[in-house]
This record gives sequence, C-alpha cells and structure tokens, in this order.
Amino acid sequence: MNYSIKWLGDRMICIYFEEKIDEFINKKVNAIKNRLIQMELQGVDAVTSTFHTISVYYDALEISREKLVEIISDQCDTVLPNQSLDSNLLIIPILYDGEDLDRVATHCGITREEVVNRHCGTDYRIYMLGFSPGFPYFGGMDPSIATPRLKSPRMKIKAGSVGIADKQTGIYPIDSPGGWNLIGRTPLKLFDPLDQCPFLLSSGQTVRFVPIDSIEFERILLAGGRTYAC
Repeated sequence: MNYSIKWLGDRMICIYFEEKIDEFINKKVNAIKNRLIQMELQGVDAVTSTFHTISVYYDALEISREKLVEIISDQCDTVLPNQSLDSNLLIIPILYDGEDLDRVATHCGITREEVVNRHCGTDYRIYMLGFSPGFPYFGGMDPSIATPRLKSPRMKIKAGSVGIADKQTGIYPIDSPGGWNLIGRTPLKLFDPLDQCPFLLSSGQTVRFVPIDSIEFERILLAGGRTYAC
C-alpha cells in the first residue's frame, strides 16, 4: 500500500495514505498507530490518526527524526490491516426524538420510523475522532437517509445529540455549534475530562445503534452514562 512520510516542523511526522474514506486503508492506519503506541518509543509523546493519516508527535532531543522515520517506515511496510486492535462491538442507545427527524424524513421521501430503522439497521465503523473532543465520524450509514447540512448552523447543540450531515452520521460529545440534522440523542457520555479514560469511543471500533425510550434514556443518564448493555 503506497504511503508518504512528511515532517511538519521539528516535533511532528505525518504518514499519508491514499486520500479517501476506505475501510481497508483505515484498518491499516489503525494497525500502524496501535503498533507504534505499543512500542512505547522513547521521545514519542503521542500518536493519533484520521481517515487516512497518522501523526507522530515527538521530542527531537530524545529521538532523531531520521531514526523515527526509519522505525515508522518499517512498520508501514510490515504491519497488516488485519493486525489492527479494533475493539469489539459497542452498543450505543439512542432516543430518536430529534428536532430534524421530520426534515430528514421529508428530504428522503420516507417516514420518521423508516429513518430510524435505516439509521440503526447497520453496524458502523469509527474512522476517526475529531472536530471536538471525542466526536466520532462513523462510516457505513445507509445512503438512502443522506441529508444535506443545515444552511445556517446552530449556535449550540447539546452533548449527546445524534446527527446526519450528507452521507455521514455522528454524535456531539460536548455542547458546541454545529450544522448537522439532529435525529436523536444518546444518554452516553462520550467525553468526560475527569474520567481516567476521557474518551468513550476510539477509532477502529464497530458500533451498533439501538433505539430506546425516554424512561431508559433517563435511567442510563442517572447511572452516569458511561456504560450500556442491552
């Protein structure tokens, strides 16, 4: 698989694979990222990933750029996509009561119930986290419910809101502005800076959405919103 390595300043190296949303490429990216993290290289401060890139943050006083590039190149050439440490299936409960649910249904020419069925009728892959702390970009949404972003973004969307923007779906982990069509909300807390593991989700995970009612929503919320079992 073709890739290129570039350095950005004196503290960051970036590995670029083909620029597209592709499960095979993303599995390769996550496998390499996880391997580099496992190696616990002296001088490497952090390793992060996106759809098709890996960023390695390092201290040039502890490890040379040349040595780090050599190590990264070796991992890119030898690590296979099926060696990714992707997590097991995670269930995310959703109360489908979003204010834009009717808008999505009208745009797609189907009923509210069909939007819900199609949204939770498939398993999703988390390709990356970004935009805000812990915001997951899911791949695998049924294209029949794709809906354009709002022309005028909202100034504030509540944490836990589930939205659709074009061919993607995502969940807002914190209160923030946004222009996605809101179709529901989850009681799970995707980002908690006070928790030992602040991010509930991670890239490479497989996720399944499960509809719940308002009573179940409140129960999970009162329980802390960090775990759920159906």
